[in-house]
Amino acid sequence: MTSPAVRDRWRERRAARTHRQTRAIATCAPAPTGAFDPPPYGLGLTARRLLRLWREQRRLSLIGLGYAVVYSALSLIIPVLVARAIDRAIVHHREPLAPLLALIVGLALARAGVNFLRRYATSRVGIGIEARLRELLYAAYLRFPRAFYDRQPTGQVLSRATNDLYPVRYFIGWGMVQAIQSAMLVVGTGVLLVITNPVLALWSALPMPAIAYFAWRFGRRVAPISRAVQARATSRTPPTRRSSASRWCRRSGARTSSGSASPTARPRSATR
Repeated sequence: MTSPAVRDRWRERRAARTHRQTRAIATCAPAPTGAFDPPPYGLGLTARRLLRLWREQRRLSLIGLGYAVVYSALSLIIPVLVARAIDRAIVHHREPLAPLLALIVGLALARAGVNFLRRYATSRVGIGIEARLRELLYAAYLRFPRAFYDRQPTGQVLSRATNDLYPVRYFIGWGMVQAIQSAMLVVGTGVLLVITNPVLALWSALPMPAIAYFAWRFGRRVAPISRAVQARATSRTPPTRRSSASRWCRRSGARTSSGSASPTARPRSATR
């Protein structure tokens, strides 16, 4: 004979099991396709959302931009000093060579240090934005219904959380500052060429439109190939014989109106 306390515990466990099965039946209900497979964002909306993430790292971004300005200025001053050393110290012997060489070496070392600090700041920005993107993405994965994972290939889901974040990290962290620095160097070099020798500046600017055209054409041809290769690489995960949602609903005893387990129940880890 069992004691009344043991019988009461058994009744409580049976009631709790029945309550869990009832909740599982309520949660395993069909959901529209748009609830777990929304259309992708456009370019404008994506840029605005990334801009909000970039603002969280604006302090390091501005520091990296300041280092880029200093680096560009030093990169433009060093060739001017080299030309002065050749013209006045080596050819015409109007100035001593040693002070100019010491100044050039000092500025080169300073430029190397500034470049290191710029890369360090932009790398910190990229790592911070990547960590924030992973946090938002994993939080969204926990909120998604199980039907999302039944319809999306596992390789693509994992690739969105790993490989696809690296281009965003490098573009926001390093690419934007590098683009601004390159633009400053191009403009500054053109100004120096015009001041030094306008005819030479004109001849050096003639092939620039052709270079820009071929670079644009190369990018347009390579970008679709890169996306296709990435899509093939992420879609090589074999499909499972039974969906995780179906297994969960069958273990919990939940059934839809058709008698089969519905794939819309959420994982337990997302509700804890």
